[in-house]
Amino acid sequence: MIMAILEFRTRVCELYQKLQLIIDPIFKFLLAFVVIRSLNTVIGYDARLTRPVILILLSLISAFAPSSVLVFLCMGLIVANVYSVSVILAAFILIIFMIMYSFFLRFTPQYGYVLVAMPVLYLFKVPYLLPLLLGVMASPLAILPTICGVFLYYMIYVIQNAATMELGTTADDVMLLFSTVIDTLLSNKEMLFTIAVFALVIVIVFVIRRLQFNYSFEISIGVGVVASIFGLLFRNSILQLDYNTASMILFTILSGVLVVVIYFFKRILDYTAVEHVQFEDDDYYYYVRAVPKIRVGVAERSVKKFNESILRKSIIQEVEEEDDEEELFNTKELDRRLLEKRTKEAQMRERYMQGIEDFEEEDDNEEFLKENEGESKQLKK
Repeated sequence: MIMAILEFRTRVCELYQKLQLIIDPIFKFLLAFVVIRSLNTVIGYDARLTRPVILILLSLISAFAPSSVLVFLCMGLIVANVYSVSVILAAFILIIFMIMYSFFLRFTPQYGYVLVAMPVLYLFKVPYLLPLLLGVMASPLAILPTICGVFLYYMIYVIQNAATMELGTTADDVMLLFSTVIDTLLSNKEMLFTIAVFALVIVIVFVIRRLQFNYSFEISIGVGVVASIFGLLFRNSILQLDYNTASMILFTILSGVLVVVIYFFKRILDYTAVEHVQFEDDDYYYYVRAVPKIRVGVAERSVKKFNESILRKSIIQEVEEEDDEEELFNTKELDRRLLEKRTKEAQMRERYMQGIEDFEEEDDNEEFLKENEGESKQLKK
């Protein structure tokens, strides 16, 4: 069973390596499609931006561009939708997004998918997956895109509330809108607690999986799941939030299982063959703990292609071989028996000729003795 699972993993990894240039754009296209579709569903104030053509076009651009481009397109889409409702609100959100995007591009541009995936995972009730996955696969720098993702999720609901406000373009209206948005974001203790819990989970998982003991990666995921559950329970109890505790625990455990599956396909280690190596150079003396990766070879299967005539002959041959016991006098059997008979006759003929030669030699010896018998007698005398 275990070998079958390992062989399946090897086949999947080899297939991905062969088709990576095709699979990656498809995955990026689907992710962009889901993200943009979700944004249009929540804040699709402008009907022109919710058209399928716009959705597919933006998804195609994201499929062949870096992740930072998808982040830029999503932020631009939000601003464009809000612009159709309130110009002032759109300008204010644009300033916030520009600041957030600048920090994101400066420190973690490679984690763009984390930022846009967080709101989508909230919709599927599994936002706990990203902190666990980033703790195993990334560094603590991934905390920044995680914070931006959580902020973007709660920012969408702030936009929904602010878009319902009927305000003009006077200075008082602008200040009222500004204070409303800022106060709503800063007073949102749920968002701040969630950011703190996710950041703590990333750090805990990262620290544990870097420790030098067997199965540190797997144990770090389990500890991260427990830390996430207790952290969210503490948040709910402090803020008195009405969340379904059983559902939260179930989806957190499910997130941990998904992370284990993802890690299984990325890396699997053989802790039964750990080696401790020591070596030195001109500056340092090194103590190295080497854990080999498990690699399972898959038996290659060769496939022979036959044309119709060759296939017909092979089928006839198989049928004849199956009917050998019943049809004893088919062509192959007759050839074999004829060959055996000829071999026996050749052996008998060879023995017969050998016997004649031996007999002739004996006759020649007797005649020679008779002819030389007189000479031998004279020599004896």
